[in-house]
Amino acid sequence: MLYRFQNPPDGGNPYSGVVFDQAGNIYGTTAYGGNYGDGTVFQITTNGTLTILAWFNGVNGANPQAALLQGTDDNLYGVTQNGGPADNGVIFRLTVPSLVPALAFRAPALLPNGTIVLAWNTVAGTDLSN
Repeated sequence: MLYRFQNPPDGGNPYSGVVFDQAGNIYGTTAYGGNYGDGTVFQITTNGTLTILAWFNGVNGANPQAALLQGTDDNLYGVTQNGGPADNGVIFRLTVPSLVPALAFRAPALLPNGTIVLAWNTVAGTDLSN
């Protein structure tokens, strides 16, 4: 056994499958528990350290029961059975910093007009000023 949920505070009833990142961390959901009783999104390391990444509160969704998917943009995507404006469930996106590729600078390019081009990868909405 890697981890035993304590519903609450960390969640309970992890009905669905999990996804792994390149470091071997595991990501999944619980259908119930957490701060509001409506489920959680969690990360667990291979040594059993659990981190709650998000709590569902009804407004942002409730009771996820399907596996997360990692998008080509490195965000996690999932669905909830309940919650949202009409209590019919939501599709959600969660950005997890450890899944986002590290900042990588590309070699400078010198254009024929003498302009030097500097380029690097980033994620939309990320503040790189720190």
